[in-house]
Amino acid sequence: MLDELFPVQFIEGVNENGEIKRREHERVQIDELANIAIGFAPSHTFILNKIDIYLFWSGFSIPVEYKAKLYPDYCNNPAIIVLTEGKLGFDKEGVGHGWRNIDLNQPIVVFAGNNYWLGLESLQVSFALGQAKEGKKVPFIEGKPGNWFSSLDTDYHLMLRLYGRVVPVLS
Repeated sequence: MLDELFPVQFIEGVNENGEIKRREHERVQIDELANIAIGFAPSHTFILNKIDIYLFWSGFSIPVEYKAKLYPDYCNNPAIIVLTEGKLGFDKEGVGHGWRNIDLNQPIVVFAGNNYWLGLESLQVSFALGQAKEGKKVPFIEGKPGNWFSSLDTDYHLMLRLYGRVVPVLS
């Protein structure tokens, strides 16, 4: 019934319609076994169900899945608290690029103007984060929960799409 009344839909994105930088040196290369986090602040309050991220990948021969975590912000870093988790999967082997989906295990309400971090842990695939040629600068950090080191002053125009439900509130 919830799906009929309030279907999961595209709510907003970050640089989602931007022209993609395709040259290898323009991508944000991620080291194997890295832990990364990407910051975003939704402009709407809604129930977040899934996130898409634009990636370039290579270097695996079997399907793989990685844990994704959503953190609240604490002093421009991901907090230690995990709001919800999901999975980032690679079902194609070899080399590719495109939007990769992260379905959250438990939908969660995100509030307009609050900062959140999408964390990806122990990535064993060689991949790079896709960037738009221009657009909004997106915070990006590496490390691990409780020990992040920041790259907040970068010129990364990372690309995200946020999906969820908008539910009316009666007062």
